[in-house]
Amino acid sequence: MRYLFAFLLWSFAYVVIAQVDCPNTFDNNDDGAVTINDLLDLLVVFGDSDSDSDGIWDSVDACVNLSACNYAANPTETCVFIDALGVCGGDCLGDADGDGLCDDVDDCVGEVDECGVCNGPGATEVVIESITLLYDSVYLPQLAAWYVYEYDADTAFTYVCPNLFQSCGDLITHEGYDYSTVLIGGQCWFSENCRYLPEVSPSSEGSQVEPFYYIYGYEGSDVDVAKSSPNFETYGVLYNWPAVMTEDICPVGWHIPSDIEWQIMEVSLGMTESEAAQSNSWRGSPVGNDLKSNTGWSENTGSNSSGFNGFPGSNRYWGGFASSLGSSGFWWSASQSDALSWSRLLSSFSGAVYRESTSRDAGFSARCIIDYVDDCGVLNGGNASCADCCGVPNGAGSTCNGACGPCNDYTSCLDACGVPNGDNSSCTDCCGVPNGDGSTCNGACGSCNDDTSCLDACGVPNGDNSSCADCCGVPNGAGSTCNGACGPCNDDTSCLDACGVPNGDNSSCTDCCGVPNGDGSTCNGACGSCNDDTSCLDACGVPNGDGASCAFICGQQIEHEGYNYSTIQIGDDCWFSENCRYLPSVSPPAPGSESTPFYYVYGYDGTSVAEAKATSNYVLFGALYNWPAAMGGACPSGWHIPTDSDWTHVTNLFGGEMVAGDAMKSNNYWNDGGSNGGNGSNLSGFNGRPGGLRNFNNDVPGSQGFFPFSGLSGYYGDFWSSTPTEMTGYFEGTVWGRVLNYDNPEVMRNVPRKHLGYSARCVLD
Repeated sequence: MRYLFAFLLWSFAYVVIAQVDCPNTFDNNDDGAVTINDLLDLLVVFGDSDSDSDGIWDSVDACVNLSACNYAANPTETCVFIDALGVCGGDCLGDADGDGLCDDVDDCVGEVDECGVCNGPGATEVVIESITLLYDSVYLPQLAAWYVYEYDADTAFTYVCPNLFQSCGDLITHEGYDYSTVLIGGQCWFSENCRYLPEVSPSSEGSQVEPFYYIYGYEGSDVDVAKSSPNFETYGVLYNWPAVMTEDICPVGWHIPSDIEWQIMEVSLGMTESEAAQSNSWRGSPVGNDLKSNTGWSENTGSNSSGFNGFPGSNRYWGGFASSLGSSGFWWSASQSDALSWSRLLSSFSGAVYRESTSRDAGFSARCIIDYVDDCGVLNGGNASCADCCGVPNGAGSTCNGACGPCNDYTSCLDACGVPNGDNSSCTDCCGVPNGDGSTCNGACGSCNDDTSCLDACGVPNGDNSSCADCCGVPNGAGSTCNGACGPCNDDTSCLDACGVPNGDNSSCTDCCGVPNGDGSTCNGACGSCNDDTSCLDACGVPNGDGASCAFICGQQIEHEGYNYSTIQIGDDCWFSENCRYLPSVSPPAPGSESTPFYYVYGYDGTSVAEAKATSNYVLFGALYNWPAAMGGACPSGWHIPTDSDWTHVTNLFGGEMVAGDAMKSNNYWNDGGSNGGNGSNLSGFNGRPGGLRNFNNDVPGSQGFFPFSGLSGYYGDFWSSTPTEMTGYFEGTVWGRVLNYDNPEVMRNVPRKHLGYSARCVLD
């Protein structure tokens, strides 16, 4: 290049000297003169240029941007520019408040008020320094006396800064009230209920959409009067879910805890993760006692070892306050569950914590938890959204199966199939060799890449010809012999054993007792005839089984006919905690029978199963059954409609039939217009709802249909037992049932006829 440049320079010099008067083709920039700039323009042909026209080729000019703040400096430096702070070559991208601090290191982008709060309101707390009363007097001739009266007051006050929250355990001021706080696990919680009360409503008013605020026992609309009540001071405010989700309920930097954040707190107190994830059930005893305050409960079983200090503030449900003040406390989460929202319940009668999806018009207490950024970088995220390359949630990626070094490159812990921590089992070549190249088959036979050269006679790579046999069981045989005898087998039948297996030994077909080709008359040498296919089955439906094949842990969901039912342990028994939904057909309410199954959905007067299932009554209360229908498939295999004894066992656990209804009724959907009832405490977890009744009275013409004081009106829940009565006369043919009543805490033991339409529950065998 040096010699080329010298040659071109000599050529230009020669041309400039030799050609004075002739037109010059070397004037590349058409300025009428042949200069060094024409040479530079010519050099563009060789891939160089001078974009800033400073006489230095761009290939050796480190800065060609005229707007660079170092453009006039040493050209060997690369271009740099003035940053947001006016520094040439600085790295500050912004200084929004102009305070000379780059935003990414500025603790406050804006102004710090006199209280030390970034962009804060300043001193807002009022402190009264003195009150001076002003008096005057007037002479009243009628009384012949002077009357002294107060006519004004002079109040001297000043504004001070609210106390600043520094660390968990300090007070946090919000809306003029100082809340106490507590650290539970790694979370900072309010240790008392929220008191935010912009308005107040009587308990008869409510909504699932608009915010509503309540003070237990107060039925007015005056906020000041409500705040003066003892229940406000002790228990705070009850909120429906829209109210608890308003921005102002918590201080800035705090929020209503999500369902996941509740679970994190519960696990930190000793609840297992599997327990914490259970829904609509009591979980994790004694964590409930750890959360309850050690005073104020009807049964003071709380230890408050967590510092949560949960008080029994009761709740507001459909049209009124529940009668559980002093025995139950309810709290919202910020998380939705379809059209419902997750909540928590503590009770005097349980050391566990109840997790429930609840209707949003309920009035529950609320707590706040401080904002945080989780390990995934998500605000209040609960660490649910990030995993390292080894698949470990929020893992550092440094270990894979306890070995193999750093995994941060997302590859070093992958097996040969590309699976993190994999065992190479998920990818095989045509010979069945994990990650094999297909070149060997049983150590022989050459290349297998064509997918055929190592196939056995049955077409299986590396196979042993065992998967294809003729009717006699001979691998790839012609079917002409059976055990060396018996003549031709080509008809596919002459060599079949009693089970239909060629050359079989009759071992593959058994009767209901498990006897090969047996007649079902014996079961393990006992128990009589087994031809009904049921008498020798274990609880899992296995002939002569030991019940080990269908292990189930109560509290888990159980699937039946495409629906997952929640379950609850009550005493020694495992119950459905919701009504049965099995609906193979549906009838209007008029037809019925004592012997043929009939299925109903309260309020539905048609025959379309799809339409019936789309109704809100089906979603909330399930189906109604006559007794033959309830006994004919409402429960999954291994479950049964409860016996009369099963029902009695539950009511005895909760104080007997006269009072057990409160513990068995759900804490929503019940009418509260009665003198002593309405919603229950649901302490049992049974979650009994007022599902209605399909009535049929042969003595009263026209009475066939849905009983008018049930269902959506929230009055009664009627349930079948599987036990017939032994009554005679008028009550002959009846069965035992149970009724929950809106008007009292009783569980009524009644004797319904089999053609009635009742709700159904199931109990594990």
